[in-house]
Amino acid sequence: PTGSVGKKNNNRFFIMKIGIPTEVKLAERRVALTPRACKELIKAGHEVYLQKNAGKNAGFLDADYEKVGVKFKADAKGLYSVAELVVKV
Repeated sequence: PTGSVGKKNNNRFFIMKIGIPTEVKLAERRVALTPRACKELIKAGHEVYLQKNAGKNAGFLDADYEKVGVKFKADAKGLYSVAELVVKV
């Protein structure tokens, strides 16, 4: 995808669109990034996208992510279409 790759924020770091998909491996309950980790990435100027309910099995609600500024995609296809970096367990 095209976007902000190569652009820098005020901290002189490259800005990324980071995607967190739902883990699909059987019995996998973890999520790649917690809401707290997402908050730090957003604070640094990155955009973070979460596949709806990706954190549910790890005990995190979409509302927990929404509170820190995470954006949502309904499915993996939508997430992969926008993300420049995908983070998985």
